[in-house]
Amino acid sequence: MQILFLRDSIKQTLLLCTLTIFSVQFLNAQQNEIIINELFESRTASEVIRSLEFKYNIKIYFKEEDLSDEAKNYRFVKESIETVLSKLNSNLNLRWIQYRGSYFLIGENPDLQKDQLAAEIQRAQLMANNTAKVVKLEGKPTGSNAILLNLKVKDKDNKEEIIGAALSVNGKLKTATDAEGMAVLTLNRGVNKIDIASIGYSPTTIFIEATGQVQYEVLVERESQVLDEVLISGIAGGEAVRETQGGLNRVDIKALERIPTFLGERDVVKAVLLNPGVSSIGEGASGFNVRGGNVDQNLVMQDDAILFNSSHALGFFSTFNADMIKSATLHKGAIHSQYGGRLSSVLDVQTKEGADKLRFKANVNVLSATGTIEGPLMDNVSFIFSGRSTYSDIIFRLFPQPEVKNSNAGFYDLNGKFNIKLGKSLWAISGYYSNDNFVYNNSFGFDYSTKILQSSLRTIISDKISNKLSVVWSEYNSNQNEFSGLMASIFQTRISYLKGHNKLTLKLGNITSDLG
Repeated sequence: MQILFLRDSIKQTLLLCTLTIFSVQFLNAQQNEIIINELFESRTASEVIRSLEFKYNIKIYFKEEDLSDEAKNYRFVKESIETVLSKLNSNLNLRWIQYRGSYFLIGENPDLQKDQLAAEIQRAQLMANNTAKVVKLEGKPTGSNAILLNLKVKDKDNKEEIIGAALSVNGKLKTATDAEGMAVLTLNRGVNKIDIASIGYSPTTIFIEATGQVQYEVLVERESQVLDEVLISGIAGGEAVRETQGGLNRVDIKALERIPTFLGERDVVKAVLLNPGVSSIGEGASGFNVRGGNVDQNLVMQDDAILFNSSHALGFFSTFNADMIKSATLHKGAIHSQYGGRLSSVLDVQTKEGADKLRFKANVNVLSATGTIEGPLMDNVSFIFSGRSTYSDIIFRLFPQPEVKNSNAGFYDLNGKFNIKLGKSLWAISGYYSNDNFVYNNSFGFDYSTKILQSSLRTIISDKISNKLSVVWSEYNSNQNEFSGLMASIFQTRISYLKGHNKLTLKLGNITSDLG
């Protein structure tokens, strides 16, 4: 009996839902077929509208000051509500729109389109159901009526820029953040809903109402997710290539904390060695070979400068200070033309920008010590400085052997960078200096140093066009010394260069072109 009663209840519920749906559709159809038969004498347009609202159970939104206050006679014989609204506005530069069957609006802009009004209504309804606040930004006037938003997305915890965050405006995917966490968005007038999505971060939604050209910074929170176990049993034979540029590997800088270190020194080259086709030149050394090539066939760069010697202390330490690294990319094949003709690979390392809060970090290991300070210097100006040095001299003196006690293998390096925001442009000024000195038993040795000074100006012209102008000066000095005997000598070499480079980036749909 209970089963029969349950079945009857389900049937009655389904029947009631079906009747409700057909009733709503029938009422909507009735409302869409409103026929007006009315005579209004000595009435203003607003009085006529209110009478129509009351009698025909419709709603018409308008501004009182947009309609004429002149009293007229109006006669409507078997006319639709659309025709009535057109006659009421015959002497005015207004437009009406039907929305969701029974809602009519009168807009004050003659160029306003139906889809724009519908979007405005949807955004208003969305805001009514959302607790988020609308951020109102007053911007600089532009040469056109376009509203441009320079949006920067950062990690809420460490204030690092988030690369590749997907940005949607009013439900439509627009673009993704670049290497500096920046993106340029074209907004509509009024309230705009912007959704931010990135792997490992909680989805973030903001509402912005802006005028002209504005800047805004968003901090997003990390999201931890526990994934189920994944069992991979095989790979399809004809798997399509998912990336157009082969032989490119991006180093996970955060993973440097988890990679085993040599004498406690974090090294980006150790992360490079985890990629296929890359091998070490020796245990503990910082050089690397790619697909059979020699170590001197690799182009190693810091920002836009070339490093002719990428190691310290006989190759046991990398020339890169891990506290300064923002990103690192290894090109093993199909190397981009901007790097020139290279036989084996290109290791492109980009340095960090200064944080928005003052921070200090220090690291001490067995043979070296590192100190880093960063933060804001003034409005729109940030800095970061980092230095490293070894104290191997002290350790060598602890050995009883005279050959070791009279030897030295020391180094130090200094990094500094200023970032200045100039409207739509970011001006970066950076410098680097390193010095190495090796002496064996006061008989022979060598020393070398690297000096780099560079400046770059990156300008976002629009959401599809950006430009980067850079100037680099560098000098590398190397000395080989013979201290004893009749063969005492010094052999000196020096490499110095000055280069300028301009790169214009164009985004045409899914295609990105670099001109420079």
